[in-house]
Amino acid sequence: AFMVRKLKEIDAYLATGSVASLVDQVHGEAAPMVAAAASSPSRQRGRPRKRPRSAEDVAEADAEGVQPSQAAAVNRAAKAAAKEAEVEKLLADTIRRDTELYERLLLFEPIEISELRARLGAVEPELRGLGEQRLRRFLDRQGLVFASSWSGDATAGNIR
Repeated sequence: AFMVRKLKEIDAYLATGSVASLVDQVHGEAAPMVAAAASSPSRQRGRPRKRPRSAEDVAEADAEGVQPSQAAAVNRAAKAAAKEAEVEKLLADTIRRDTELYERLLLFEPIEISELRARLGAVEPELRGLGEQRLRRFLDRQGLVFASSWSGDATAGNIR
């Protein structure tokens, strides 16, 4: 409804070319501030000013409870959560398919995170690019035991 109203306002403006007649057509009454602003010479050139929000616009935004920029952020967050849930489901299904790995996890045997990543990537090619932190978060949420190896190569680069 909001977009339809805005498109009608734009169409009315393009048809008449006047802000005052636009307000008359859309709202059915004259708005002295808008009409004065439209007729002033400073309004004709320079940077356009924001028009005040109508009561209907404010009521609609309050009813929805979300501004457009917030809606985009909510949409991105929802997509990220859906993708995370999809990856977690894929991880759980892949672990269950590898019966030996699944049994070891059920018996709470600690498994090297690198071994776990390699086995998951071998069973399901989509998981080859899975990051170690994401895998750690998944295992922690599921209460599964894993081990991290301390490689001498990683610490050797930090010694000066």
